[in-house]
Amino acid sequence: DKLIKAYKIEEVKSRINDYFINAKKLCLDDFKDDEFLSKLSVFENFCNGDLFDKITLLSMRKNVSRKKGEEIIEEVPILEELKEKDYVRIYFSFVDISNWAKAYSTYYEKEYPPLKLKPNDFLTAYNQKKPFTKHQTATFETSLFIYGRDAKLVKDFQDLLSSQKRLVPNPLPIFIYKEELQREMISIYKESGFSLGYKEIIQNLWKNYRNDIGDYYLLYWTKSKELFVDFDFVSKFEYELHSGPWLIVNFFDVKEDKKPKIYQDLSSVFDLEYNVFRVLIGNKYRNIEYFRELDSEDYKDRKAIPNKHYDYTFLSFTKYRKAVYDYVFKSKIQAVSKLAFHEMVFNSIRDDLKQNNPYATKEKLNIWFSLYEKFDLNFNSKNSKTMASKLNDYRQFMESLAEGNADLTNTSLEEFAFASGQVIDYILQKSKSADTSYQRLEPYLQQAKCEEFKKAIANDFARYKHENFSSRFQKAAAFVLTYKTDENLKKVLPEILAGVFSKSYLYATKNND
Repeated sequence: DKLIKAYKIEEVKSRINDYFINAKKLCLDDFKDDEFLSKLSVFENFCNGDLFDKITLLSMRKNVSRKKGEEIIEEVPILEELKEKDYVRIYFSFVDISNWAKAYSTYYEKEYPPLKLKPNDFLTAYNQKKPFTKHQTATFETSLFIYGRDAKLVKDFQDLLSSQKRLVPNPLPIFIYKEELQREMISIYKESGFSLGYKEIIQNLWKNYRNDIGDYYLLYWTKSKELFVDFDFVSKFEYELHSGPWLIVNFFDVKEDKKPKIYQDLSSVFDLEYNVFRVLIGNKYRNIEYFRELDSEDYKDRKAIPNKHYDYTFLSFTKYRKAVYDYVFKSKIQAVSKLAFHEMVFNSIRDDLKQNNPYATKEKLNIWFSLYEKFDLNFNSKNSKTMASKLNDYRQFMESLAEGNADLTNTSLEEFAFASGQVIDYILQKSKSADTSYQRLEPYLQQAKCEEFKKAIANDFARYKHENFSSRFQKAAAFVLTYKTDENLKKVLPEILAGVFSKSYLYATKNND
């Protein structure tokens, strides 16, 4: 380690003369008085001579420990403490700060011949672990080179991004061909005291420019590293949801403060992100980290219960976060298909069942049955029934089945699945054991073949056969246990769970049993 540091010091020494030659070329037009030149000469000689001896001897104070209430401090040679990315700055304090600013401006604006191009200080997000994201046709491996006045503009922009106070919204829309819209955006942002975020700015623009929001580059970066993670062209942005507003209906009797929950209407893509996508793939803080490194620690149980993780939710997050980002921020509504939406919902539900969280499960079933068709771009309401209307049909069928009035000559797979969920829930409620969690549903949900599925139901029924069962249950169970199909039951998982978490139609009524 010491040899490496010594080598680097020698490298710095070898470049001192070139540094002063370039600095004089750039800045001495404005600093030609004798006093300045004299002091500059002294500073240059110091940097070429005594400086490195002083750095070698320079020490830093280090707090070692406390003994008998006294703090023990020792001096450590600074070179021993410097890490690979650390450095020492040497300032020529004779120069006023305003002159420093002028010198830097001259440095950035000075025209260079092609061989003297200055590299861009910004980084771009390229991960060596993901070679498929690498630009396949680029002739360069580093950031683009910039020089002259462009470099000065980029430096000023970099200062804005790195400011402690937020001066630029993130992400940042950069409109082209629409100067009026760009000016309006800047005006809205300034009038808010630089407090509004991108979403609020777009919401304000939508009021007066809804037909014009588009033709802009969307620039997204991480402030901590000044790292550009997304820069893409948005030809047309749709703030409002297509065929909106979207409604989430409380089909499964979710309650808040002992009252049925009333869901917010979803009018914009940002409503959808907050109330749906964050619920389905958000981490324990209900955030979606679109560009951060993947970290499963963010998906540990929200109640910090040891060994309880949201593994399937994390899987959905890793698979669909870019699709969700494209849907919300770039109006690419084809990015989240009905299959993607389905997988996000039921991966999340599988985690909720592991955590014995029926409230969250019912919430997601409400979302699925309310919004499924919104992600099916080929859905035609004139020719097809929505999942919401089908759910109502399943419940009516269940009522008729329990009463003994159902026509069983042409029942559908979905009706069988819903009835099965009702039967499974009824049987599991007979358990007197301490384990009353919904993890007990797992043996049923793993089955793809009808005969194995029915066998699991029959085994649990036999376990509780000494209990009393209503005649309504017996009619439903007889239908379920005699139903035959070669279809894969995984595709009717929504209907099975809907039967489990719906109001039960199998308990005895006052008029029978």
